[in-house]
Amino acid sequence: FPSHDNIEQPKMIRTIRSWDLASVAGRGDYTVGILAGIDTQNRFWILDMVRGQYDVDKRDDLIERTAANDGPKTIIRLPQDPAQAGRSQIRYLTRRLHGYQISVQSPTGSKSLRAAPLISQANSGNVFMLKDNWNNDIISEMRTFPVGKNDDIIDALADAYDEATRRRKLTAV
Repeated sequence: FPSHDNIEQPKMIRTIRSWDLASVAGRGDYTVGILAGIDTQNRFWILDMVRGQYDVDKRDDLIERTAANDGPKTIIRLPQDPAQAGRSQIRYLTRRLHGYQISVQSPTGSKSLRAAPLISQANSGNVFMLKDNWNNDIISEMRTFPVGKNDDIIDALADAYDEATRRRKLTAV
């Protein structure tokens, strides 16, 4: 990633908080929320990450608190498991997130295929990241994908990139 040690967050045209959801406290997969954006020069930025192993209640509280911190202009991207439980989960989370823009997508295709557009842009130096304590976790997982122990960050990042690069009317936030 290009180094941006002393750069303030650039003005964003669109911001997205994309979530990869897990539901077991202290073990297994991680719940990850990536805040990303497209700036006025059409560059993709990773702006923030929250990550942890939470039970369902703590996870859902975190999603709601994070939405309040991000503000109502940030699109919240949620993955929907295609089964009935996934539909119920999305209905519940959407109700909990009144006043926010929600984008729900059912992941299709392999994880490698979904991550390919993001990874090709990162490898070309077209993905930027604000310097923070979570940078090493992102870089480490990107280096070991798709054979690493975890892929939760990549899942959230790939969805954030997908949401951010969808063609929409561009207005500064």
